[in-house]
Amino acid sequence: MQNQRKFLVPSIPFGDVPRVKKFAKYFGKAEVDLIGIKQRVNPYQNSRIMSFRAVMDSARMKAHAMHLRFFDLSFEDPKVRDRCLANCNNAYDIFRPKIAVIHPGKGDVSALVSNIAFLAERIPPGLTLVLENMTSPDAPINSPETVRRFVELIKDLPPNVGICIDASHCPYWINSTITGHEYTSLVLEYMEAASPRLKHLHFSDLGFEGDMPLKHLPFGKGIIDWERLSSHLQKTGYEGKATIEIRFTEDVISDIIASARYYYGTEPEERFLSLGTGNKTMPELDMIKKEEMLERVAKLPSIGPVPETLSRLLNMPKEGLLEQTEDFLYLVSPSEDYKEGHADPYDVITEESRDRMDWGRYVFGIRYHGTKVSAVLVDKERKISVEEIILRAQGDAEVHWEDFEKAIKEAISYAKDETINERIAVDHINLNSFGDPTIIDKLDSRSWD
Repeated sequence: MQNQRKFLVPSIPFGDVPRVKKFAKYFGKAEVDLIGIKQRVNPYQNSRIMSFRAVMDSARMKAHAMHLRFFDLSFEDPKVRDRCLANCNNAYDIFRPKIAVIHPGKGDVSALVSNIAFLAERIPPGLTLVLENMTSPDAPINSPETVRRFVELIKDLPPNVGICIDASHCPYWINSTITGHEYTSLVLEYMEAASPRLKHLHFSDLGFEGDMPLKHLPFGKGIIDWERLSSHLQKTGYEGKATIEIRFTEDVISDIIASARYYYGTEPEERFLSLGTGNKTMPELDMIKKEEMLERVAKLPSIGPVPETLSRLLNMPKEGLLEQTEDFLYLVSPSEDYKEGHADPYDVITEESRDRMDWGRYVFGIRYHGTKVSAVLVDKERKISVEEIILRAQGDAEVHWEDFEKAIKEAISYAKDETINERIAVDHINLNSFGDPTIIDKLDSRSWD
């Protein structure tokens, strides 16, 4: 059964970097909308797609699904079919999603089934191709009856072929006389008709302007009963995800986040999905005190007590967030609204200032990688990252805290170096255990922007 807290994913149009940066605070996965790309695969377009994938990687967002550009597979045209296959497989190689969504066209259903069977044998293992229900009377999948018929027609195809039900793609005969209860029942009928092959969902609300249907509205702005839909999916054990597919509003990004809050029943100020990495949800994070964190660090093999200068450096608020991720054993990030004091790490270490740091800006962590243990400090505002190996587990019990302190000073000196900033548009400065800076510009795939 799907995890309700990680059930919804946002739709992100290819190239929309602001959405990635905003959604990374709330979601760990997304559906990448590739409708705007060209049909033919070409190196220039590929470089743009790979750059966008790098942006997602830097935000630690994964592509759960991709919405392919339109290829009308409801006609027997080998050229169109082959272009669709090349486009799909190329995009998969870059994003590695589980789901590929495609529109069914407006032609013959038997041609559609034939082309889908051809693709199913040639798409990568692990990828499922799903056909979306549409509203047009000419679409092969436009009602619960046609969904049911299509499921029967593909019964002998492999399991990597399925259906995506779009909750706001109402049938062409619907008008404003329908009630919310009636329309929600119709959506459930679609899902039940697709149930043997229901692999993915598109969620948005449906309203009316006069007698004209308004699709892809934010949740709660239309007539759909979302609590009823959620209850149905829980009871049936649906294991897929649903993409929040909102369009045509003034602030789509905020409306997608608000829709997720509406569905989950969270308060507006709650960071309800993840702490920017997609690895943890807020209810799973522990609140700890600074002293307890330092005690835990001291218990790591052979590290021992943290020196006094670094204890001052870590003079964070009474409570911080402790998170265990794939990269960090302990990653401490105090509350963002903590603004007491604005001392740099350099000033604290050199005793030029004993004031508390502005811990809304800083993250401190201990990281395991192979046989080495590293201390990591990140200045989130200036985008300075310092990492120092403080323990080598292969017979070297020496703790290198002093080198870590030195690395912090070196990194900040690079950040303040005007000649560097004039020479290149610095986005991120990383100082490794050898004391050499890695200066990353804004065009680099490792850039935080």
